[in-house]
Amino acid sequence: MYGGADLHLKDQYRKYVDEPMCSIFCPCPVNDVFVGTNKAYSQTALKKWWRYVDFKKSKAKGYTTTPDSDTEYGSLTQLQFAKAGDSTFPVTYTTYKECFNKVLNKSGKQSSDANA
Repeated sequence: MYGGADLHLKDQYRKYVDEPMCSIFCPCPVNDVFVGTNKAYSQTALKKWWRYVDFKKSKAKGYTTTPDSDTEYGSLTQLQFAKAGDSTFPVTYTTYKECFNKVLNKSGKQSSDANA
């Protein structure tokens, strides 16, 4: 087996690709997809993706509660969105490539391999 039984690619992908996108590190533009009234993006559904929305901080529309982060949501990553001109998050990212090249890649080298 390639890489041995302890490679855990799914866990690595989640940690290093999925979690930085739409987080405080690489916030996404506010959009009409992550809406609290859409059951496909409810707090319960987001938990399956290791994510949650903080209704006061995430700037996602329609969410009215925040899970208790000290209990069942403690290991999840908060989704973060921002509007144009936001003072806290003035830059947003729409692709993983942007996030990688401008934030995650501390070497300063641009990668054409970091595809969205």
